[in-house]
Parts: sequence; structure tokens; C-alpha cells
Amino acid sequence: MRIQFLNGLGTGPAGRVDVAEGTVLAQFLRDQVGRDMEDLSITINGLIGAGDEILQDGDRVAATIAASKVKVE
Repeated sequence: MRIQFLNGLGTGPAGRVDVAEGTVLAQFLRDQVGRDMEDLSITINGLIGAGDEILQDGDRVAATIAASKVKVE
């Protein structure tokens, strides 16, 4: 199945991504950007995403650095 992935991290792919049926959000993020959800702000179809949420064909997933993790020097 295919999802639309907006990678606001500047790493890995962005755009349409093929994923296996039954893939959960947390595993998808580890596979695509090599980070755990604790560091990220994640939405699925415009709503806050949960790590155990199973991705569906056509979902829109967006990932950015969580505001609490941004370092200002």
C-alpha cells in the first residue's frame, strides 16, 4: 500500500512511500527516519498520531521535530 509522507526532518524520503499492510506508525518512523516518536511531532491525516496506530492506504503522515526538542543557542 502507499502513503504520503511529509518528512520535515530533512532526512530520508518524502513523498509517496510503499509500506507493508499492518505497519504501525512507530515502526514506520524508525524505518524511514531512524528516530523514535518521543522526539517528533507526528500527524496522520491532520490528527495527532499514536505509535500503535496501523497505517492505512492513502494516509498522509507528517513528521517534524517536537517543539520541546528544539535547542536554541
